[in-house]
Amino acid sequence: MGKNYIADITFGQTGSTYSIGAVITPPTGQVFVAIQMLEDTTFTTLTSDNETVGTTGYTGAGTGGIVIPSGQVFPKGTTLYGRYKSVDPNAGKIIAYSAY
Repeated sequence: MGKNYIADITFGQTGSTYSIGAVITPPTGQVFVAIQMLEDTTFTTLTSDNETVGTTGYTGAGTGGIVIPSGQVFPKGTTLYGRYKSVDPNAGKIIAYSAY
């Protein structure tokens, strides 16, 4: 049976970036598709492909969600999935996985 590289490419097999509290962006033409918390982590902002989610609000399509509260702690071991073009951890260590 052949290897399905398409699944690998879309699920972050093109690389990763480690951060200890600095703003990170994926390589040109890519996005982060998963963010793994290596220790308890808070974020200043998470900027998706077309929206910004931060401590001051959320703009874009969708209903029923709430703004991530300032200081919201994502525990060690948590993984966020999505399509992020920029990640700004306020505190904590993360690995962000990139894909197309």
